[in-house]
Parts: sequence; structure tokens; C-alpha cells
Amino acid sequence: MSSLLAKRFPGEKLSGTKSDLQLLQQALDAKLLPKTATWELQALGVVFGDVLVSTVPGLSWWQVEDEYGTDPTVRYRETSVQINVMTALSKRVEGGEAVNVEQLAAKITEFVLKQADMYR
Repeated sequence: MSSLLAKRFPGEKLSGTKSDLQLLQQALDAKLLPKTATWELQALGVVFGDVLVSTVPGLSWWQVEDEYGTDPTVRYRETSVQINVMTALSKRVEGGEAVNVEQLAAKITEFVLKQADMYR
């Protein structure tokens, strides 16, 4: 994903910080990836997850297993709160929705900080 973004936005690099949200937004706004590029869109979700993990206390990467297999997810501490960041962006793009990456991150952050402790 880094090489695709670097090619389209010279001088920009992923850092795992909030500044990546703007780069993700630029990539989505420029429609760098078609809605059919599920794996690549999910890679954008990994970048989104890295930002959340680096900026929201208590979030970290986990693996979850269910009847469909094992998937990475972002989880709040050892609660039942799991954020499926890999599909958070891809499902919206595939559904033709406009995505405001910073707003989505802010909503998730607000939920985690104010309510996630209720889900032990």
C-alpha cells in the first residue's frame, strides 16, 4: 500500500500517526482503488487501524476466530469491543458511500473513550 500511495502522492509516507488519515482521505477521494479492489481497500483499513492503535489508549491488534476463519481486528483492552478496521473503509467504498476518514476515526475514538469500558 505504501508504494501505491507514494507513487500517487510523491513525498508522502505512512507514519502510523493521525497524519495518515489525510493521506487515506486523499486516496479515497482520488478513487485510487476501484470498489472491486477488496484486498487493496482492506489494506487501507489496516493503515486506518494502525492510526487508531497509535492514538487511542487501550486499542491494540488482536486475532479473532469464528466459523469463517481467523481475522485481524482492533480490540479495546480485554473487552468485547472489536473494531473491524479492515472492512471499515472497504465496505463503505464498495457500497458507494462517501467516506470521511477523520470523522469515522473521531466517532470510534469517542465511543472507545466514553463507552468501551462498559463492555467487559
